[in-house]
Amino acid sequence: MSNLLLPNLPNKKITHIIMDCNNKAALYLKEMGVSVIDTVCINKLPIYERTHADMQVLPIDDETVFVLKEASELAKILEEHYGNVIICKDDIIRTYPFNTALNCAVIQNNIFCREDFVYDELLWTAEDYGFNIIDTQNGYAKCSTAIVTGNALITDSKEIERRAREETNIDVLEICYGGVSLLDTDRGYIGGCCFKIDKDILAFTGKISNHPEYENIKSFCLNHGVFIEELSDDERPVDIGGGVIIDTE
Repeated sequence: MSNLLLPNLPNKKITHIIMDCNNKAALYLKEMGVSVIDTVCINKLPIYERTHADMQVLPIDDETVFVLKEASELAKILEEHYGNVIICKDDIIRTYPFNTALNCAVIQNNIFCREDFVYDELLWTAEDYGFNIIDTQNGYAKCSTAIVTGNALITDSKEIERRAREETNIDVLEICYGGVSLLDTDRGYIGGCCFKIDKDILAFTGKISNHPEYENIKSFCLNHGVFIEELSDDERPVDIGGGVIIDTE
């Protein structure tokens, strides 16, 4: 069983993470002593998301994790940390929103997703476990969501901001879309460029200090007792598909 009791929310320093390793942030984490497991390159997906962890793996608690059929080689590693590793039976489909079968933002007992296109067994399992499924109509729910604490999130999606305010007690900071690099464009998402690396540290893959809404982001995090750390000297934060934390100290 993983020491990570709640997905995305470590209580201690992370020790194991799945992420695209072809970037400076991954090297920095390795130097910190974190076990960084590379994602799978899924060529059938669009080039900008072929190696994105938030498309391939989704833990929903400390015991259960889902993984795409095309990324099933990660199952052996996941089995070292989770008792219930579920490999999707269906092939992933390239086009949006069919490609977002596991791109869900899990926050406490809430799962933000585009419900009609999420892997069926995930929905059945989540409902059995008592999760609140929030249909955002945004397939890239995890990409668009930076999880700060169990009661706070940052999003660049108006739809996620609206549904979070309507259906939860989560404190939400909505920011403008943009300012995050993706394949040399500024079309990356806020959730794809950050993840928690400790209870009180939200880490970014580049200089979030150059983001147009940095001061708002920084103040919001500090209000929730969370500090910001930059994992590389890239001029802008880079959407690498985030990182899926699978264990902590």
